[in-house]
Amino acid sequence: MKNGKLFTAALVGIVILSFQSCKGQEVNVPQAAKAAIEKANPQVQRFTWEKENGNYEGNWTINGKDHSALFTADGEFVGSETEISASELPAAAREYIAKSKKGKIKEASLNKDATTGKITYEADIKGEETLLFDASGNFIKKEISEEGNEKAESNEGTNED
Repeated sequence: MKNGKLFTAALVGIVILSFQSCKGQEVNVPQAAKAAIEKANPQVQRFTWEKENGNYEGNWTINGKDHSALFTADGEFVGSETEISASELPAAAREYIAKSKKGKIKEASLNKDATTGKITYEADIKGEETLLFDASGNFIKKEISEEGNEKAESNEGTNED
């Protein structure tokens, strides 16, 4: 009985410390970035924010699908990412993944780059492996995250790995 109370007390302490550490991660989002995302997405009531490479990423969910948009501090749109189902990936991308026996797709997204207007697709496979495809489903590169450091392996211009 004494061990059970000790375990419960330790668990409560961990939870309290977790909440306190999350408070320190609050992002101070510039008003221009907030105004830009609200104007582009008036149907969204609440955004959560992260800082990414000096820009501000607003995140929200609609109909169970995650969305995010990246803005500069001045409110300029940088790009967006929208969660999609694996079946919504272009056929060529799905075929590439199946043929190369990469494994089951854990997550997929449609990405838009504001500068170039390019549409790309991401497929998260196993572990920390992400495959990037162009709008037609042609393989572009593989990214492997190793303890927070991204390593990219490019294969531009071919459909081979």
